[in-house]
Amino acid sequence: MATNKKTTAVKKQEQAPPPAPKHYTEVAGLEGIDDEMIIVPRVKLIQPLSVEVDEYKIEPGSLVNSLTKELLAKPEGQFLIVPLMVARSRILFRPLDEGGGLQCRSADGIYGVGDPGGTCVDDNGQPNCPYALWETDKKTGKNKPPKCTEYLNVVVMPLTDKRELIPGNEMPLVLSFGKTSMQAGKMLISLIRMRKISPWHYCYSIKSKFTKKDNYKYYVLQTSPAERAPSKLIDYMEEFYHMMKSTPTEIHIDENEIKREQAKAESATDSSGKEDDVPPF
Repeated sequence: MATNKKTTAVKKQEQAPPPAPKHYTEVAGLEGIDDEMIIVPRVKLIQPLSVEVDEYKIEPGSLVNSLTKELLAKPEGQFLIVPLMVARSRILFRPLDEGGGLQCRSADGIYGVGDPGGTCVDDNGQPNCPYALWETDKKTGKNKPPKCTEYLNVVVMPLTDKRELIPGNEMPLVLSFGKTSMQAGKMLISLIRMRKISPWHYCYSIKSKFTKKDNYKYYVLQTSPAERAPSKLIDYMEEFYHMMKSTPTEIHIDENEIKREQAKAESATDSSGKEDDVPPF
């Protein structure tokens, strides 16, 4: 009987919900940290030309924490997430021959900071910045995507394959969908909207998929519904949602990495102008 009681106690302990997340200022030793100091890491999809391939020996198609380089999912492997909230953003990358890196950035997809800065869209939500508009190639007559890339950002909490919180992970990640992965982002947001309930009540599966198009070889994101989030995590996720909603945090972008990846992409273009393994992002 004693053994059975002990087993039952262990099971109850395993099923207990996690404690409510603490804000930075509630943790001893972190009182001096304010929200503007915090950078939220992204879920980075590793491409053949990503710096992580050579510098960290991470396989293309992997999903990693952009800040720590922690592996989140192997190529085409499942990455389980619980969404907390959705937002838009825009990024304009400076051409490499002009120094590379970030030229202009909008945290809300409405107002940009940098060159040219200012408003990105008009009162009806339509792009009015010249860098955010589609262009027509004078030689081919084909439409060219805007130089400024729009992203759909989903703030998420990662889960293990057992639908549990990852041990030691006390910070959400940002899952950004842009260009070739934009459809996956719209699908995820549509699935969230169809539930007609706060996003953190369901978990979803994110995977990478290898793709070839013309001379391009790259990975895109795919998304699919998983199941209801574990009931013991619902209140925990809602607490994190309120914390993130009230916190003006910055999404992590490493400008030095961007410049190195721009240089790798340019070196992959031969003298004839034919591109090989250059990601169309």
